[in-house]
Amino acid sequence: MIVIIVIVIVIVIVIVIVIVIVIVVVIVMIVVIVIIVVIVIAVITVITIITILFINCKN
Repeated sequence: MIVIIVIVIVIVIVIVIVIVIVIVVVIVMIVVIVIIVVIVIAVITVITIITILFINCKN
């Protein structure tokens, strides 16, 4: 009986650890994607502003 209980506890702990790792990985991926999107938007905005300023300076 004790052996079965220990095995079940170990399995549950392993499952919980795997779930936590998966959740952490998903959160990290989401954060990375958000950061990349923010950087891309920032770069596009800066390029747009520089282009507008450059065109205005030429005129």
